[in-house]
Amino acid sequence: MIRIIITEGEMHSLRRLKTLLSQQPDVQIIGEAREADTALDIIDGLKPDLLFLDVQLTGLTGPGAMENISYWPTVIFTTAYHPSIIKLFEQNSVDYLLKPFSRERFETAFHRALQRSQRLNNKLLEVFHTASRKSNYLNRISVKAAPENMSIPVDKVYYFQAKAGHIFLHTYDSKFLCETPLRALEDMLDPEQFSRIHKNQIVSLQRVTKIRRSLRGKYKVVLDNQQKSTLKIAQDYLTGLKKRLHT
Repeated sequence: MIRIIITEGEMHSLRRLKTLLSQQPDVQIIGEAREADTALDIIDGLKPDLLFLDVQLTGLTGPGAMENISYWPTVIFTTAYHPSIIKLFEQNSVDYLLKPFSRERFETAFHRALQRSQRLNNKLLEVFHTASRKSNYLNRISVKAAPENMSIPVDKVYYFQAKAGHIFLHTYDSKFLCETPLRALEDMLDPEQFSRIHKNQIVSLQRVTKIRRSLRGKYKVVLDNQQKSTLKIAQDYLTGLKKRLHT
């Protein structure tokens, strides 16, 4: 008998999994949880053979819960995340179900997990944390634009600038008024994509073409936007920026 625990934050997905599992032979659902603290207790206490783990549970991320249990079962992930996050799972041979999932995809993941009997290891935990962090970063930012507000994807942003008491978001050829302070933006943006370079500026790393040094020893970044903008780099941020740009 295969003993299974389901940890799933979405009621629809929980019911779907229970229905599909009920149609599999030699399966027993020994526990379920919709919140991570409950999941932690029943996984440690009941020690299932297989765990369906929602990547982000209410109150605590799935990876956070897994880091605190002493027993690691074989895991199939359920997630509604962006394909870039799914790629992380695939590269590390982790089984997953992308919501909403079909019966065929469920059966493929289920039987693959049983064949592998794969236990979580430190490398997979690192993948979980990466996925969890990315899921919490902004992917769109609301800005003011006539006649009404609009939302801009973060991959269209070149830099943010605080000027004259306002925060401006700059794209390739436009700028918009943004109400979020730079300090908050710094915490909300993916640090692999954005970097603070000055108390008044946050820049998209992928938009930096080079770092330029003046005759006076001052440094600026050069961007690949329409204006080929050059932005001052504060000395406190220079070393860290160079490392992140590998220059």
